[in-house]
Amino acid sequence: MAREMEIQIMGMDSNMDPSQMMAQGEAEGMVDQLRMAEDAEMSAMAPTGNFSKVALNSLVRAHNKVSSLFDMETYPDFSEGLEEFPANFVRELMMIAQAVSDAIDEDVLEGEMMIDLEGVSSDRDLALLAGRLESISRSKDFKRFLKEGSGLSEEGDDKDRENFKPHMMYDPNSDKSEMANTYEDHVRLDKMGYTHEKKGDEDMGDDEIEELMKRRV
Repeated sequence: MAREMEIQIMGMDSNMDPSQMMAQGEAEGMVDQLRMAEDAEMSAMAPTGNFSKVALNSLVRAHNKVSSLFDMETYPDFSEGLEEFPANFVRELMMIAQAVSDAIDEDVLEGEMMIDLEGVSSDRDLALLAGRLESISRSKDFKRFLKEGSGLSEEGDDKDRENFKPHMMYDPNSDKSEMANTYEDHVRLDKMGYTHEKKGDEDMGDDEIEELMKRRV
């Protein structure tokens, strides 16, 4: 009884054999390590300065107008001024930045629309960044680019949803990665240009992660 309670608390299926439980634990551990590494990377890229609450929330509102195009959840307002951007906010901004960069490469957007967090250190910089995001959110060409760039429907095909399994997705132009825990996550990341192929690190290949995730589900 105690063992069954422990299994339930850990979120595992009580019908799993020990090897399956071990595989699930390994998969979850690998995902946690990837998330920690990504958080550290985002923190290292985070703008620092003396940012007021008003300027931050102006940026958040502009960010949410663009992030809604990717089916991302609304980012909450800040309750106070900050000296450093939170890692999760940086992550969302960088995802948008990648999609904007791709659109610029395809001559969908002008180069001046590039989203660059480097050098952002003041409320004036936040205002400029917010203005850029506002312009991007109104771009019909960018909206069309996102829609045509994804072979997946926003609602999703029933068969795709039924066969969906959690998996890692990778930004082909950097070392960033994110876990697609749901079909909606997969659609959102696909719109941002993420793929299933990992660049660089050979210590943890796609086949290994995919096999572990299959055992997990």
